[in-house]
Amino acid sequence: MYSIRKTYGIFTISTIDASTYYNYLGTKADCFKNNIEFEQGHNQRHLYFSKLSLLEKKEVAIEDLKQQIKSNKVNLVKAYFSNLYVNSSKGSASVFGCDNIINTSYFAAFQFIFKAISKTQNIFFTLSGVIVSIIILRRNEQEEKTLKIVSLAILYLFFISGVSSDQGDRLHIVFFPLVIILMAKFFNYKCIKTKPFFALLQK
Repeated sequence: MYSIRKTYGIFTISTIDASTYYNYLGTKADCFKNNIEFEQGHNQRHLYFSKLSLLEKKEVAIEDLKQQIKSNKVNLVKAYFSNLYVNSSKGSASVFGCDNIINTSYFAAFQFIFKAISKTQNIFFTLSGVIVSIIILRRNEQEEKTLKIVSLAILYLFFISGVSSDQGDRLHIVFFPLVIILMAKFFNYKCIKTKPFFALLQK
């Protein structure tokens, strides 16, 4: 933050927050309002915003958010949930962006397979992470403090991803390892809790 303040004149943890809001969530909400198609990086708002300095971007983004909350809050909420849905249900943009430059005969088949794998893993890990995290946070088990921290991290990363549009699994894939740890711990803990019950049945 000190280095950013020294270089750009803004004391902040990140310089992309304003751009992300304005070019994605804010622009999508504006597109919904005006009934026009949202095209990532290809619209008048993006062209205008790209010419501003970092400090100007911060100021413009904050003012835009205020105005959208005042006069376009329904479309802002709609855009946010639209982003969450797309980011949770689409596959890797890297797979979709591959081109068959040397005309390999099996390229299309392999691309389809990896698209399906990528999309399936995104839906599975995102849904599993969110559902198990909510279950753990609703319980009052003292032994689950570590799991609660992991759950909060997963939910934070999930909900913050709604600020950005059309990212596929790019923003969610970072918490997939946490989901694996969470599910392993969660189901292991449930097995331990149910063992005494099965032991009684056997007796």
